[in-house]
Amino acid sequence: MAIRRILSLLAGLIFLSGPSAARSRGKEFITAFLCNFKQHQTNAKFELLITGYHPATTVVVTANNSTFRKTIPVNEGVTVSIELPNSVEMLGTNVFDKTVLIRADKDISVSSHSHKDYTAGATVVYPVQQLGTLYYALTPEGDMPDTFKEFAVVASEAPTRVEIHLKGNVRFKGQNYPAGSRLVADLDAFQAIQLQSSADLSGTRVESTKPVAVLSGHSCAKKNTACDHVVEQLLPVSSWGTTFLVPPLSFQSQSDIAYVITAQDTSIRYQNGPTEESQSMVAGQVIQLDMQNPQPLYISADAGIQVLFFFTGATNGGSSYDQLIPLFAGAPEGSRIYDPFLINVPALTSYCRLYHIDGMRQNDNYLVIIANATETRLIKVAKRPLDSILWQPINGTEYSWAEYSLSTGSIALSVEHPSSPFGLFILGGSYRDGYGSAALCSCRSAPSSSALNPGGSAPTSPVLNSNEESLLYPYGTSNGDDKNPKSDDGISPQIFASVPFTFYGKEHHSFYVNNNGMISFGQELSEYTPSPLPLDGGVPFVIPYWADVHNRISGDVFWRQTQDPNVLDRCTKNINQYFPEIPFTAAWALIATWDRVAYFGSKAKSSKVNTFQAVLTTNRKASFVILNYADIQWTTGAANGGDPKTGLGGTPAQAGFDSGDQTNYYVIPASHTPDILNIGKTSNVNIPGRWVFQVNEFVTGITTDCFI
Repeated sequence: MAIRRILSLLAGLIFLSGPSAARSRGKEFITAFLCNFKQHQTNAKFELLITGYHPATTVVVTANNSTFRKTIPVNEGVTVSIELPNSVEMLGTNVFDKTVLIRADKDISVSSHSHKDYTAGATVVYPVQQLGTLYYALTPEGDMPDTFKEFAVVASEAPTRVEIHLKGNVRFKGQNYPAGSRLVADLDAFQAIQLQSSADLSGTRVESTKPVAVLSGHSCAKKNTACDHVVEQLLPVSSWGTTFLVPPLSFQSQSDIAYVITAQDTSIRYQNGPTEESQSMVAGQVIQLDMQNPQPLYISADAGIQVLFFFTGATNGGSSYDQLIPLFAGAPEGSRIYDPFLINVPALTSYCRLYHIDGMRQNDNYLVIIANATETRLIKVAKRPLDSILWQPINGTEYSWAEYSLSTGSIALSVEHPSSPFGLFILGGSYRDGYGSAALCSCRSAPSSSALNPGGSAPTSPVLNSNEESLLYPYGTSNGDDKNPKSDDGISPQIFASVPFTFYGKEHHSFYVNNNGMISFGQELSEYTPSPLPLDGGVPFVIPYWADVHNRISGDVFWRQTQDPNVLDRCTKNINQYFPEIPFTAAWALIATWDRVAYFGSKAKSSKVNTFQAVLTTNRKASFVILNYADIQWTTGAANGGDPKTGLGGTPAQAGFDSGDQTNYYVIPASHTPDILNIGKTSNVNIPGRWVFQVNEFVTGITTDCFI
């Protein structure tokens, strides 16, 4: 059946994904350039686009095993192009010393472009702290003579052993490696191995002893039009997500392909139009889902998956490929041939509220935007609202998608929403050319400790670092907490605040702590089904994790209001850390903790339990909420359609804020989707499992909030 979900999708030149959402900003990057069509194809150009986020950033670009070394200044909001020598291209199957190293003294983001006449590819380059040790390759179709499916593994440390479990035949150093065999390569730092084959290599598993970058694609992929070089830097398995949406492209009159890859046995659900379908997948399997304009594709899975969108080529302007190919000079006005490209589709948890984009020179450039249908009017491009744009609903979701045409030629600008994350892609083409990629998320880089976690998971009691307190504030009866009754849909007595707490512009003097993961102001709220916001009932409330808790089965709900100096000092420290521009000294705090709570319908003493916490604090003027997610193992109670054995499925939990005025509210990304299970691995303050907001007037995150 069709399930209503909060989703988003397709992006512009960089952004990131689920459980350990990859981030594009960093200070050190390593990449390589796969073989682009033929070695002697004319007008070869290999370049990096480097975007600065701070004034006076110094960047050093070095081509390994070459005399090329360039130091450049990059300023805030500026994108600089660095052209590399043609010798960086890797030709054939071998181990190469042709990698490119980028280092900066402040955060930057990087994308790479590989261009030859009538063939070009572009990809995001992720910083080294986002690299992983387990990947699955994807090589789209295309069988022209002397073109190859290909991928490369780039080592950032020495020694790195790479084990490649092949899905197609490869010849390497004079030896044949058939499908099903294992190829082992030992790489030094800044070396790369490139494998090429006429056979499909999709689903090939790449494992390494140290973090590596993996780039995958085709030297010249071909389906509907001429061939074109396609390449994408892949995300490690630890950064995969479970919920995706892929919009169609308006100029595609035939079909495109969404590739889905899984690293473990799972079940996926997908919807392309009014009907939802499902399919079981086994570890390492790759499936293709055809996409027909104008229907978007929704995909959800029980475990992490990787989704790539393959644009198969199209003509734009009403003429067919066969009509246009001999008529470049005399083609009808407005007619174009856009050749194939490949995009690594970000998961729902990857969305940002601010992007930097760069269109390609001499190309028709387009944005594809995915946003909550209630938030579309607030999206701006280059600080200007999108007045004349057609938003189309996405079946089964609360989201809409739109395509927006930019000017032809090189262009750099920002796309933003003041508070709500959205998905963005940038893509385009010219005569017999095409490119596409996810957009540059203009936010802080994630901590390396979470990005390199190969399992993509957070411990039960996460530690911020060795010198800081645990994620959770102290709680329990030993710390003076009161405890809610053990009852289904139970609630605390009315708690009168010793200091007023301002929320959405109104002072509140009492509150209730609900077993089902809510704190309401002035009025009880005991609903167990997480309904879409805003509610009609007029009750203002904070929503750490609204789901059907049953603490009679397992767990406790603790709470206390406090003016203890130690607690207030910690609140002051945290808020000053995340909001340094706001003078703040805490005068009061409420700490509510849901400790190892089970879901309704689970078995007695269930091993599936959640631990999370809300800290409300104020200095009598400014008010803040700190949400801490220590261990999230379930999303849904049985009464909301969840599986009694797993606590998953049905109507998943949501987190956010509701002002009670039926207008103003805020929903944390992934709410009402299966990906809310990963909220303990995401953040808007770069600390996995922690979300912090100022709430006294409107709900706002930190000024550079991005969702790791």
